Amino acid sequence: MWNRRDFLRLGGAVGTAALVAKRFNTIEHVAAASAAVADRTPEDVAQDEFYWREIQEAFTLDRTLTNLNNGNSCPSPRVVHEAVKRYMDMANMLPVQYNNMIGRNIGTVRRRLAAEFGCDASELALTRNASESLQIAQNGLDMKPGDEVLTTEQDYPRMLTTWDQRVRPTGSKSRAFSSRCRRRRTICTSGSKGRSHRRPRCCTSATSRT
Repeated sequence: MWNRRDFLRLGGAVGTAALVAKRFNTIEHVAAASAAVADRTPEDVAQDEFYWREIQEAFTLDRTLTNLNNGNSCPSPRVVHEAVKRYMDMANMLPVQYNNMIGRNIGTVRRRLAAEFGCDASELALTRNASESLQIAQNGLDMKPGDEVLTTEQDYPRMLTTWDQRVRPTGSKSRAFSSRCRRRRTICTSGSKGRSHRRPRCCTSATSRT
């Protein structure tokens, strides 16, 4: 049976071995790359393939495909990916013992995140994703009969259904505004030649959710 000190010593050894076996970008590498272009304009940096190569190397991606979905299925940075695998290897040696050891590190994580964001550790909540965080805030509002929530139909669907669930038992209502764009034809002249194009004109309507 290992004690906590032996366990943490193994964690450091595994991490060092991973660094020796394969160099991978850390948060410090990404920060250094960004600091190197800090005095340049965003437009200039956007065209710098060497900079974006550094950012790209921070992730373990399939280079044969272009990933355009970084919302629900976002990839983890390489340093996070490697850390998760390292702790899973540790936990699998004796889950009943080492899972609890890993779980106790959550307090350290909370304190470090609080220091990073400039708040007290008691003010910081660790959630599984942004949707869960927003739902906690929505469901924590003190709604009374007659209260009304104004939002838009362009909001994330999970947030719209959460508003519906939140107002239903209180007798309040949720109203979502939608934007419909109609395209009108305008004439633009350039020299002696004229050309037409369609310019969007938007109007709004409201859908009541009770």
